[in-house]
Amino acid sequence: GNLAMAWDHRAFDGAYAAGFLVRVKELLETRDWTQEL
Repeated sequence: GNLAMAWDHRAFDGAYAAGFLVRVKELLETRDWTQEL
């Protein structure tokens, strides 16, 4: 799947946004989703 995000570059730098997406990706990949069923 794809994960995307749009933001105002005046509010914060793209590196911060990229770091946020990396963290979200890590959480999605490492969570035990079987407990949610």
